[in-house]
Amino acid sequence: MRRVKTKGKAPAVMLLPMLWLLLITLVVTVLPAGRLSVVLAAPGPALGTTSAPGTGGTSTYAVVVTTTFLADITARVAGERAEVHALLRPGADPHSYQPVPGDIRQLSKAALFVVHGAGLDSWADRLSKSAGTPTIVASRGLSPMTAEGEENPHFWLDPLLVKTYVDNIHQALCQVDPVGCPLFGINAMSVKKSLDELHLWIEQQVAVLPPERRLLITYHDTFHYFASRYGFTVLGSIVHSAHPEAEPSSRQLAELTKILAAYQVPVIFTETTVNPKLAVALGKQASANIKIATLYTGSLSAPDGPAADYFTMMRYNTRTIVESLKK
Repeated sequence: MRRVKTKGKAPAVMLLPMLWLLLITLVVTVLPAGRLSVVLAAPGPALGTTSAPGTGGTSTYAVVVTTTFLADITARVAGERAEVHALLRPGADPHSYQPVPGDIRQLSKAALFVVHGAGLDSWADRLSKSAGTPTIVASRGLSPMTAEGEENPHFWLDPLLVKTYVDNIHQALCQVDPVGCPLFGINAMSVKKSLDELHLWIEQQVAVLPPERRLLITYHDTFHYFASRYGFTVLGSIVHSAHPEAEPSSRQLAELTKILAAYQVPVIFTETTVNPKLAVALGKQASANIKIATLYTGSLSAPDGPAADYFTMMRYNTRTIVESLKK
């Protein structure tokens, strides 16, 4: 890490105070940022920082985030000025996570806590209150779809809605680290451009499917925002809820079996964060030809997996959906 230093002897004549202030401001402005590190619920020493945000120091500070996909988005905006840590490990379900004492210790040393909101990670509310860490809701400003009085939090499966996350994270980072604000603005613009490009790529991939084949049966009500954006119809879900821990009734499963047969849906889409047992049993009951395809929704994969960041997750899901429905 490089620091800005000055060389030479001290001036013989005392400079005016305002000139010193100007020189100090220039040095602070050109100081390089720290390193970027996305840590997905990594165990080990407590988080810390040797330089407070906004002071112009070269050490990084900690930003704690609830989910893995949100940590990736946050890290892209924070750039080199922060170390971003996700509380959840890859594969963990954000709906049903149970906080542990170490979470409070992490938060107490963090400059910012980024939560998703809209009911996805409601367990984070008490963590935020206990730690007293400044907290930003990434989905703030988005209007959720509702079904039977329940809000659907799965905005992130529509890349264009994720641009709202980026704006909210950008603003929050600027509040805790004003010196880094110009960098956050540049990064935010870059991320939003990448989200636009991802959206266009998904449109191109989906275009090979005729409308009558854009039919989805999912594990729970995850893909409504994706479906709305890209012209799919969600015929039903095994768990008719935005929360996968809910239990389906025998009546709901019987209705879904009829839907599978009536529409000749070739695949049931389940998720990496849930047990596929119900999906497998339902597929066998409806037809021997129904396949099970697994998507990444509430969590990224491990770093060496096929969905190691938000963008590869969305591309993996899109390819899996299109290839499964083409057959």
